[in-house]
Amino acid sequence: MPGRSSVPTSFIEHGFVSTGGVFTSIDFPGSTSTAAAGINAAGDIVGAWTDSTTTSHGFVLRGGVFTPITFPLAKSTVAFGINDNGDIAGFYRDAAGNTHGFLFASGAFSTVDVAGARDTQLTRINNEGLVTGAFIDALNEEHGVIGQ
Repeated sequence: MPGRSSVPTSFIEHGFVSTGGVFTSIDFPGSTSTAAAGINAAGDIVGAWTDSTTTSHGFVLRGGVFTPITFPLAKSTVAFGINDNGDIAGFYRDAAGNTHGFLFASGAFSTVDVAGARDTQLTRINNEGLVTGAFIDALNEEHGVIGQ
């Protein structure tokens, strides 16, 4: 019928970076969607991509090369922030469905959980290693967090 348009049945997200006002699309190879979440001074980008099973995986894009960031034994991983040292902050979901913050520095992962929290998510890390994010407490209330 004239004047009607079809609406796609699926939503596909594409990450992007803007350099000097020029937008460049970022799509993890083989992903069904990609979200860019953080960038450092060197232009390294972190984010998450989704596979055909709708599972989220983290990534870092450095020098045009994608590298997956997957917390060991996690059901899903999201890389959210990166500092100029290349340290990455994010969060992952474990087999029980709990969300934990993580740091990836010097090639090693570490879990970062707020004491007593039900869920912890790290979203940024600065050059001094200070992280920010959010957590949900035992009463199901969300709070911001900052720490080192």
